[in-house]
Amino acid sequence: MQHSVATPSVAEPVQNVSHWKRLHDEGYFASHPWYKDRLHDLGVPEICSRLDLHPTHTLLEVGCGYGRLLWHLLPKVRRVIGVDLHEQPLAEARDLLAPRGDADMRVGDGLSLNVVESGSVDRAVAFTVLQHMTHPGATEYLREMKRVLAPGGLGLVNFHDETRERRTILDRPGEQSSTTSPAQIATMAERAGITIERIERQSLDHLYPGRGYLWWWLTFS
Repeated sequence: MQHSVATPSVAEPVQNVSHWKRLHDEGYFASHPWYKDRLHDLGVPEICSRLDLHPTHTLLEVGCGYGRLLWHLLPKVRRVIGVDLHEQPLAEARDLLAPRGDADMRVGDGLSLNVVESGSVDRAVAFTVLQHMTHPGATEYLREMKRVLAPGGLGLVNFHDETRERRTILDRPGEQSSTTSPAQIATMAERAGITIERIERQSLDHLYPGRGYLWWWLTFS
């Protein structure tokens, strides 16, 4: 007799967060290939060109991990706040960033920015983070990033997309990525109450030749 294998259902945001916390608990990121070089500059030129960073700014990074990106950006601003859902990478980030300047690392709940005060940051960025969230979860983070921005502030996020298939986050263990189209970004922006400043396409052929991967960069206020 053949037994069918149940297909995992689409994850709710809280389920997805639980899976990511488990990955941290199991030491998944200790050997992750993207973290072997703790200080590579992937995304740094794009972020600097879009956020117009200034020495008076307070910069928030959502999903800061081990502090790689903030290591590059901290000298360009007055102070940084990093939020992640697990203490383990934040401990390393504190040690990495301490010689660079004023860096405040905070453990969040993976669902909101409840550890950041409203109107307290000038710039907010989430790099290769929202692609690992459900669309409702990412929408809530856009709303929260808007909340913590001071008047005149800017937010910047990127979304993963593919030219050949569409993917969503399922309720199962392991690292997953979702795809997001410009139309879906517009819908999320409307629901989050943010103002779209720009949506820009970036091919990822230099990283993944021939696979049709790309990023959509969303700058918002």
